[in-house]
Amino acid sequence: MTATARPAHSFGQRVRRFFLRLILLVLFPLIALLVASHFYMKGGRYVSTENAYVKSHIIAISSDVDGRVVEVNVRDNQHVEANALLFRIDPEPYALRVAEAQAEIELARSEIESMRADYRESQDAIAVEAENVRFMTTQLKRQQALQNTGVTSVETLDEAQHKQRIAEQRVAVLQQRAKQVLANLGGNSSSAVTSHASYVRAKSRLDQAAIDLANTSVYAPSGGIISNMHLQAGEYVKAGTPVFSLLENNRIWVQANLKETQLTNLRAGQSAILQVDAYPEMEWRARVASIAPATGAEFALLPPQNATGNWVKVVQRISVELQVEHQSEAPTLRAGMTVTAKIDTNRRRQPPAILRKLVERDDIPRPLEKMLRLTLAMDNAQREVSSTGIQTDLSAGLPARTASRPLAIEVAAILPLNANIPPSDNVQPGAKPSDKANRPERSRPQKTPDDDTSVEIDSTIKREEWLSQQAETKFTIQVGSSTDLAFLQRFAEQLPADFPNVIYHYKYSENQQPEYGLASGLFDSRKRANEAIGTLPEKHRRYDPWVRRIGEIQRTIVAN
Repeated sequence: MTATARPAHSFGQRVRRFFLRLILLVLFPLIALLVASHFYMKGGRYVSTENAYVKSHIIAISSDVDGRVVEVNVRDNQHVEANALLFRIDPEPYALRVAEAQAEIELARSEIESMRADYRESQDAIAVEAENVRFMTTQLKRQQALQNTGVTSVETLDEAQHKQRIAEQRVAVLQQRAKQVLANLGGNSSSAVTSHASYVRAKSRLDQAAIDLANTSVYAPSGGIISNMHLQAGEYVKAGTPVFSLLENNRIWVQANLKETQLTNLRAGQSAILQVDAYPEMEWRARVASIAPATGAEFALLPPQNATGNWVKVVQRISVELQVEHQSEAPTLRAGMTVTAKIDTNRRRQPPAILRKLVERDDIPRPLEKMLRLTLAMDNAQREVSSTGIQTDLSAGLPARTASRPLAIEVAAILPLNANIPPSDNVQPGAKPSDKANRPERSRPQKTPDDDTSVEIDSTIKREEWLSQQAETKFTIQVGSSTDLAFLQRFAEQLPADFPNVIYHYKYSENQQPEYGLASGLFDSRKRANEAIGTLPEKHRRYDPWVRRIGEIQRTIVAN
């Protein structure tokens, strides 16, 4: 009994040691590499800082006129609406100024009317003196004629000449006075009183007095909360001197001061998550509104002098404005609160080149290839979600050997999949594979030997028998798969005509819909197949076609 038990005991230990070594030397390193690759490609996506604070507009409330406060209608920390009365200054002195300005307007009006009368009187006097000048001129001519005949004396002639010159001087004086009066009237004696300069000046004084009177009542420029309130009735305030503050509550934002090394992938419009220290269990959504054009040191009162000899490199910070999105039933954010901001830059690192080169090799072990392809598929799925904003199943992003994925989100964003292909009459809708070991992965379609596996579109679409006749070591491009045969046919017609394109039929997907795969091209090496992917139309490359072995597709069809 002892001789026979010992070998069994030793065999069991060897089995356990084998599995333990397999786990420690193979599975753990693979899992560690997978997790490390995932965090590597996801790293650097988010930038965060605790140097962020809630900000709002703070308006310094002051009066536009001097005076003694007679009424205060608000208190500290009170919420007020826009145009609400805050306080009032004694209006009596300003009401007197309004009355004085009104009197000046009436005085200006009477002065203008008086100047008009003076101008008319000057015009009448000029007309009288002009008539007198004509008479004196006639008398002078008459005396000159009599003097020539010797009838009158020289003294009489001189007197006539003197009177004629005096009359002309009077006309000139009256004309100068009329011009002066007309100039005071603005050059037009018949213009309206309201257009005269003196009236306009008096009217502006009245308007200013009325504005000062209205400014004795101070109103809230916008809705907000009163803060730093110390004003009391009876105090004398000076114009322009702040008496308290008003914090606007209709626009709240967060100022995040990020390090300059965190701005590499930061762009306006990116989303952010905010956590306020006062509400640790709440989160606010925000978006990057703007990025400051300079660091905070550039706006300092005494900017640093970096040209000095004692220079020490210090990472600078740049202000980033985060616009907080409105959330119903959220607590009130108050200016100055400390915030932890986490910004999603949507950065995606490229997988290491060594991973892509390993995937292209034909001699790598199958488990390692599966693990590498899973890593690349996770990266492709994340990139597709970031670029399209559509969440897809991760199995739809797995390349060859990992899953027989559908054509990325079934290209529902491009063409509607309304043409459903009815199932074959030889297939029972509830039929499932009997061998659990050969059961395909979740996203892999199923197939029975009774299904029609040959589909021909045109001369460029090969029959499935052609695919089974090719060497297992060759490669093809798996463009995708879909339950919509009509769509897949249209999709195949847009592929290059010089490539042999094959549509092969699986059994049924998990929702009992027939599923078809589309393969394009035949290549001797994986490298050439990967190069040929770049020649596909952009519409097809958008859904990340991948390279598969012909033998793998043949085994898939046989297994299904």
